[in-house]
Amino acid sequence: MINHLRLMLAISMMTQIMKNFSREQEKYTLTLHFNHMNLFRRKRCCSELIAIKKNGNLVFKLSNTHINAAYNTLQAIMRKSGIFDENLYFDLYREYRRHYAIYDVVPSLLRYKLPLIFSGRYPKNLFDNQFTFEELIPNALVYHNLPENFRLPESLEKILLEVKKRVSAYIDQDGISDQGYRDLVRTNFVKQWDVFRKDPSLINCYMDAQLGMLYMWARVENKTIVKNIIERTQDELAQEFLSKNDEYGK
Repeated sequence: MINHLRLMLAISMMTQIMKNFSREQEKYTLTLHFNHMNLFRRKRCCSELIAIKKNGNLVFKLSNTHINAAYNTLQAIMRKSGIFDENLYFDLYREYRRHYAIYDVVPSLLRYKLPLIFSGRYPKNLFDNQFTFEELIPNALVYHNLPENFRLPESLEKILLEVKKRVSAYIDQDGISDQGYRDLVRTNFVKQWDVFRKDPSLINCYMDAQLGMLYMWARVENKTIVKNIIERTQDELAQEFLSKNDEYGK
């Protein structure tokens, strides 16, 4: 894992850049502001897209396209893993109830939570790339239909893809294309939407993890090269960003 990322990165619909001066060095910090729609801040009656009936049975509103897709994906996960645990359905229900005001409006977000729900109970069970990309990563249409403030902002995506491009010659990509990497980092961002909303500073951990994948994919003899490319690319793009935002001063 990369020990140090020179730029703490965070994003949103409103991004602010500030300079913090110290005697030893000058650091740039991007501060994240989540401007969620007012709709999400209101108390709302639950639409019961997933509900527990009086008899204790769990009912999914399968007429909803995204709830249907989440239900089918969870079943696919069970079949692939060979683990048929009804507790996973109730875990999904609890996740829905925890943030129903948002999931009722953007039910597709639930699909991004499924890998976390499964790994929460079975952390040692891993899936191959084919299953991951075919079943666990929603397609581009689902992603682009998400409200903008839930999607990976272009500024961060640009950094990740540029780094991926520059280190490609030094890593074993295991059949993961550039588009596949883009889909993967987008999914990894969306599935943690509630974490970032609660603590925006954790965006740094997200960037570390996505760049860390590239570092881990590097062949042993190339790890130092890949680490240096990652740091250098971040510096270059940071300077490019700062030059476009000179209204904050130099």
